[in-house]
Amino acid sequence: MSRSCCFLFPLVCSIALPAQTTHLVGPGGFAQIREALAVAAPGDRIHVLPGTYAHFAVQAGVTIRALLPGTVDVAYDIAWWTPGCTANCIGTVEGPTTFAVPPGQTAHVIGLRFVANDVAYPHPFWHTIRHRVVVAAGRVHFDECELRSSTTALRAGPGCEVHLRHCTVEAVGPMAAHGIQLASASLTLVGGTVHAARVGAALYSGAGIDGSASTIHASGATIRGGLSLSPAGSGPGIDAIGGALWLHGCVVEGSCAVGSTTPWQHDDCTLVNLDPFCAATAPSSLLGVQQAAAPVAGAPFQLDWHTDPNGFVAVFASPALARVPVPELVVQPVWLDPLPMFFATIVLADAAGVAVTTFALPPGAAFVDTELWLTGVSGFAFPLQASPPVGGILR
Repeated sequence: MSRSCCFLFPLVCSIALPAQTTHLVGPGGFAQIREALAVAAPGDRIHVLPGTYAHFAVQAGVTIRALLPGTVDVAYDIAWWTPGCTANCIGTVEGPTTFAVPPGQTAHVIGLRFVANDVAYPHPFWHTIRHRVVVAAGRVHFDECELRSSTTALRAGPGCEVHLRHCTVEAVGPMAAHGIQLASASLTLVGGTVHAARVGAALYSGAGIDGSASTIHASGATIRGGLSLSPAGSGPGIDAIGGALWLHGCVVEGSCAVGSTTPWQHDDCTLVNLDPFCAATAPSSLLGVQQAAAPVAGAPFQLDWHTDPNGFVAVFASPALARVPVPELVVQPVWLDPLPMFFATIVLADAAGVAVTTFALPPGAAFVDTELWLTGVSGFAFPLQASPPVGGILR
């Protein structure tokens, strides 16, 4: 494989680090994540110690990070019932952890587990409140998180942008439910798994990802639809109606791996169709990327690119995300803020189409909880192919 080693130290250090306040949640700090959010300003970071915390609402571009990933659970807590909520609001306002991030900001969530807990509440009759995650507005980045629910685990509404890296998103209830549901939203996935409810007892099941007029760009992810009593009634891996869909190096399984009313592209994927009557789609040439570990200040940071044999990958970097469609130059949207964006390196792929870049990240506590995002561009003719964004928050 072809390999490149580059130093991001002078480029990252040349970018002024914003003033940030760190808020601690847990022993010695706030009792709840929601209490820290109440005083946090855009750009602040919230460090969370191990424990179980109540659902919350995010309304600013903050970073919420489990200091020890996998030890922080977020569950619906009846103690934080919405004042004045009646039976009519249980299915909409009540239950979710919600994100409504203002334009130009990004909320980062790192290492949290969103628990699939159901709560029965007699108001005015018995109802089941189901915890879930809803992105109602803006851009949210989930890294090494677990999102589970007895209903659809993650929903994103019109204009929302969701980025997932090495996350588990799963509907786990006894009824048909999607893993992720998108409505006129944008989703990128690098690694991780997405599962619809796989109970196998219903006539029809949900999709791993259900997308309406949405953009989905995935690399190295595993996506499975729900199981039902018959293969034809099982849910599709991805059900895409309108929008755009690009898959590289993914495993997708369902009644049909992909059910789409719009042309979609895949490369180096394993597509498992439980229904033998699914339409076949020829593979295309796309750019994939794998990021095995989070970026750590002062440590080498490796990215594995997958493109055409003996092709090239030009890598660009930025300290912020933004959605920049340039269809005349690049097929997929570029997810880097163009104002501070800089060229990082170029690397040639080997005969198998594999190229590896290793970056030396700057050391020091000042860089912890800062952002660094990268994307690759590859191809032999315009418009070129772009990868999903990789990188994230430095640990």
